[in-house]
Amino acid sequence: MGKKKKVTKKKKSKQDAYIHAITVMILSALLAVFIYIKSGYIGEHLSPMLGGIMGWIKYLVPLGTFLIGISLVKEKKEFVAPKITQYAIIILCICAFMSLMQMSGDNKKIDVNDEFSNIVSKAYDLGTENKGGGVIGALVAVPMRKLLRTSWSKCSFTWCCNTTYNLYIWNKTSRISR
Repeated sequence: MGKKKKVTKKKKSKQDAYIHAITVMILSALLAVFIYIKSGYIGEHLSPMLGGIMGWIKYLVPLGTFLIGISLVKEKKEFVAPKITQYAIIILCICAFMSLMQMSGDNKKIDVNDEFSNIVSKAYDLGTENKGGGVIGALVAVPMRKLLRTSWSKCSFTWCCNTTYNLYIWNKTSRISR
């Protein structure tokens, strides 16, 4: 009789990480096809819907998903969740900043004094045309715009993106120095 090989826990977790990473990368490739090429029934409906939700930032989603898949292989599990959070915060800030741009200036496309449901509807319509930050951006930008003036709102979103990016760089360099 031959001996049974035992798969160690470390090998099993590494294999699981590879399976998760490959799944995320395949999902990223499918998202890219659906969003960029708008192929098939799903692509024709998914691309405008994502545009309505997050504006032209939808084009960054497959890239970010692919990078998360790579980090699943490279990094330990405890480093993946902060990267996903940082990615989500940056996407949120960019969407809000783009919506703020539509609420200010000479070419106002969204009126802040309008009813909130009309603002969200207008943001969705503009997002399907790949303009602005979509509904997500409007949900964050409208209260911020009403609380602060436009210039302060833009500064706060820029600061938030910058801080998130700096935390990412600090996290990267602290792991290198260990």
